[in-house]
Amino acid sequence: MKNKKISILVSCAFIAGIVFIGTAFDANEDQGLTPASVLKRIRRSGFTCFNIVYVTGGDTTWVEVARVNVRAKNPGYVYVQASGMIVIPDANHVRLSLDDTSATRGPWVFNMGDDATGRADEWETYGIGMVFYVPAKGTYTFCLNADSWNGDGSLISIQNGILSATWIDHRNVTYTDFGDLQIPVSSPTNH
Repeated sequence: MKNKKISILVSCAFIAGIVFIGTAFDANEDQGLTPASVLKRIRRSGFTCFNIVYVTGGDTTWVEVARVNVRAKNPGYVYVQASGMIVIPDANHVRLSLDDTSATRGPWVFNMGDDATGRADEWETYGIGMVFYVPAKGTYTFCLNADSWNGDGSLISIQNGILSATWIDHRNVTYTDFGDLQIPVSSPTNH
């Protein structure tokens, strides 16, 4: 068990390094990858790993699976991303959502489930992401939340997960307009 924990931590550290390098650029800072610039980017990103969190099949109460903090230097956007694995017993369903509030349904929901009965547990991976606007300098918290909208009371395990958040300065974002939907897109001039 000790080696498994070390392996998970090493994997998380490796992924954190990939997430941090090349993200959270400030429009006024040198774009070179020096140790100092990497440390600046790490301070503006958040990262957490979690082992196993259980949700009861059919219980529609939202629970917090994991939380991450990120520090914004100015107004801007935070890209929050979660990935991991879920073990779903037969005839159970789970919903995942990212939000800035613990144990609540966020603005977007990701559904997973196993409709068949009499089968072995279903093992599925997930990867979800969302962009949040942050209006000012400060520290912000974002949560991965879950519930089960259908099930028989079996335990659904959400496990081996990673939750990360990366702040992007508003000066590094341009907008593309698709009707009422505004999608932030990284500016190619700042890379």
